[in-house]
Amino acid sequence: MEPASPNPPLRRHSHLGAYARIERGGQLLLIRKCRGPYTGSWDLPGGTIEFGESPEEAVIREVQEETGLQVVIQSLLAVPSVCLRYQDSGGEAELHHLGMVFSCEEAGSGQLLREGGDGLDAGEARWCSLSECREMALTPFARLAAVPGAA
Repeated sequence: MEPASPNPPLRRHSHLGAYARIERGGQLLLIRKCRGPYTGSWDLPGGTIEFGESPEEAVIREVQEETGLQVVIQSLLAVPSVCLRYQDSGGEAELHHLGMVFSCEEAGSGQLLREGGDGLDAGEARWCSLSECREMALTPFARLAAVPGAA
């Protein structure tokens, strides 16, 4: 019998998601991640495209779940692709994160109904000034949306 390897194999996985860039009066709507490789960072509302769902349907659903807002999609802004390594309870992992970032507008009252997030992935939702965003811990997709020319 061979001795157990001191370093477990690197786990690799991919994630495909749809995300919303929602701006109002010089402020960007962000959510604070409460799990996964971006825990504690600020991100765009959005997430996993479920089986049989279009990216547009996914982003509308995710924004509503995480913030309570109803949105209308204006256009596809970007399709960023990011690879990163991170540590979790299972050890070291590598993520290929591919997302579709849509420009969206509010379609209702504009009040956040879920400032506390969805209780799953989004721990908090709030409006942040674009200047404030430059100083925040942002995910790569949020940085792309908040800071022109950044990735």
